[in-house]
Amino acid sequence: MFRSSLLLVLAATAVATAAPPPVVDWRDAGTRVGDVVTVEGEVVNAYATGDTQVLEFSDDAHTFRVVILVPLFSTVPRDPERVYRGHRIRASGRVQRFGGRPEIIVRGMEQIEIVDVEHAERPPPPPPAPRAAPSAPSTEPPAARPAPSAPAAPPAPPPSVAPPEAAAPPAPPTPPPPPAPPPTTAPVETQRPIAETAPCERARARWRDAAADVSDRMAALGRCLEALRYRCTAERAALTPALAALDAVEREVDAACR
Repeated sequence: MFRSSLLLVLAATAVATAAPPPVVDWRDAGTRVGDVVTVEGEVVNAYATGDTQVLEFSDDAHTFRVVILVPLFSTVPRDPERVYRGHRIRASGRVQRFGGRPEIIVRGMEQIEIVDVEHAERPPPPPPAPRAAPSAPSTEPPAARPAPSAPAAPPAPPPSVAPPEAAAPPAPPTPPPPPAPPPTTAPVETQRPIAETAPCERARARWRDAAADVSDRMAALGRCLEALRYRCTAERAALTPALAALDAVEREVDAACR
């Protein structure tokens, strides 16, 4: 019993005195897969998808990102774009690779912080300089007034200015150049009317939105399975209507883009 308690105390002491993880730039996080590090960078994209929030440091879909598991937080911000976008953050955890993309999954508020917010107090203003004591009245006799100076000499007359020489006659105007010939225009290729392409483009835009929704929900289900949470009912249920919506939009594309 005493030996078990001693081992627990030693383990707790080792954890408390462990050195903090090294800080690396988000561009180098892909080379630290499997390591526990603190990744620092400026957030350019922040959005919520399903039961997760994603913070990205680049518009490239293959670079490092931070994934926040919303169900594990009690005070997670509802609008990640307003809280994190444009700020420099630090996220600590083990770097892993999911779908060919390096990421850190944040499971506690202590794993993420905003580092570009000023927390330091302003220094107090310097104390005012002490006022000089009033000087005692002088007992010396007043100095004699200086004698008045002699009157100034009258100003010299302005120098005479020679009359300007006669200007040369203006040169005759040059005739304007002949007008350039009108540019030749190449024949414009006939295009399909906008009214014919609009339904097809709208259908394809809806298909891209539906495909992105399916991809996000599949990623959320994959993260749940990888985390071994043993409760992925919500993720599976969210994927079914997304697949049905994608199937309906594909039929709409077939009908509008013939």
